Amino acid sequence: MKNAAGILLVIYLFFLVPLLAGALIDAAAGVKKRNISSTYANGFVAMLGIFWGVAVLFLYRGCTLEKLSMVWMLATITICVVSILANKKAILGCFKHKRKSGSGHKAVKIAMAVTAIAILFSVVCVKPQMEQTVQTVMTSIDTNSAYIYQPYTGEQYPATQMEKIFSPYEMLYAVTAWVSGLHPALLIKVILPLFILPFFMCCYWEIGKFFFKQEKMQAVFLIIVEIIYYVPIYTAVETPVTGIFRSCWNGSVMLECCILPYAFLQVMRMLNFMYGGEKNKVSDCVKHPVMMQAVLFIILYPAAQLLHHKGWFYVFLMMLLMILVWFVRKGYKYVRVVGRH
Repeated sequence: MKNAAGILLVIYLFFLVPLLAGALIDAAAGVKKRNISSTYANGFVAMLGIFWGVAVLFLYRGCTLEKLSMVWMLATITICVVSILANKKAILGCFKHKRKSGSGHKAVKIAMAVTAIAILFSVVCVKPQMEQTVQTVMTSIDTNSAYIYQPYTGEQYPATQMEKIFSPYEMLYAVTAWVSGLHPALLIKVILPLFILPFFMCCYWEIGKFFFKQEKMQAVFLIIVEIIYYVPIYTAVETPVTGIFRSCWNGSVMLECCILPYAFLQVMRMLNFMYGGEKNKVSDCVKHPVMMQAVLFIILYPAAQLLHHKGWFYVFLMMLLMILVWFVRKGYKYVRVVGRH
């Protein structure tokens, strides 16, 4: 019974909170055509970014894990309440008007089935990479502290771990384990992949939607991405960029496999809106597209910083490179046009 209540709490923290956070962004931006993949991905990034702000503020002041857990629960409740109030018309509309059940393309159904199998296979059959997230979380729970004691020896760190305090992704899991009462190993290696991997899939589904207009091609793109990330499971290669199905909870893995590709998507969306002649089309779907992209850009930085101590720099570099590539492409087109005259 205790584990059931803990699992429900995890569902609240890693599904309902990101979904409502994404819905709040949609409401603020005036999104007219919503879809759950975009809402969940945006909300998951927002949740990571907000937790970074809360965690750094309180951990820097030396607060205990218990106090951080209380503050985070209050923050999530606030997010949910504000989102429900902002989306009350949309929520009431869901009950009043029945949505048309679209069958979708056959390839989409196949992609959904492959995705579900991949997630379950990753949780049940794939051997995780060697890393110390679980031990760090267990040490924090046992000592009611954060980054004060070493995970394996239990000895106190000789100095304040500023690098960890400013990238405290383990504390998100420690807080979740603390409030839910679940064992950290069960939480991190079995339950959390059921939420983190769908976030990964949503990121690449949105990328596929950006580059391909047909649902068939979007589904094929997602399946190809899953195959590419699955290949290293059967090899000796163990690197963060190929570890999403082995250790999706690891900060470096989530940064390189989810946050950076999603940052790439946001840059392409903004540049396409500004210079690609898509203003009217975007405005038909989003009332305030520039504001929405600005919010997503802002929350990407703390979300990346939560997962890696140089996360903000990687996001900044990603945006800088994409902008540079875009302007080189525009300059090349301009030179070709001038050369014809």
